[in-house]
Amino acid sequence: MTYIKWSSELETGLSFIDKQHQRIVADINDLYEVSHKTDQREMLADVINEMVDYMVKHFTFEEELLGKSGYPFVKAHERLHLLFLKHLDEYHNRFRAGENVLPEILAMLKTWWEHHIPNDDADYVAAVNKKFAGGDPLAAEWLSVTLKMHFSGKEA
Repeated sequence: MTYIKWSSELETGLSFIDKQHQRIVADINDLYEVSHKTDQREMLADVINEMVDYMVKHFTFEEELLGKSGYPFVKAHERLHLLFLKHLDEYHNRFRAGENVLPEILAMLKTWWEHHIPNDDADYVAAVNKKFAGGDPLAAEWLSVTLKMHFSGKEA
């Protein structure tokens, strides 16, 4: 089942970011599917934990990338991530306490990703391209090393 459909509107044009975003959208779709197949809280908790773990890795990488790119609004972007994770953590805590908050979690995730990527993330693409598309070998090395550090050698 598809809860969020990947489309060109969600593409930044940065392949390594798009792969990460596609993974996150796939994780959200997995949560949606699993939530319709089972009410086993342990299984649902595992899916949520894996999804949140990957999102944190993605946000950390993205924030480092923006800092390295000289993006002027990196602090504001970091605050957006922090607020999102705070809300997600609140839902996660309520879930662990036994509440059925999956519909709320899914709605928040869908709203966030369908608006954050084409608006907030699209805003930093020019700065990243300016820094990393110019063929600077040091920038390319930094990107390669940092991707491996955050994603164990995998971009997504």
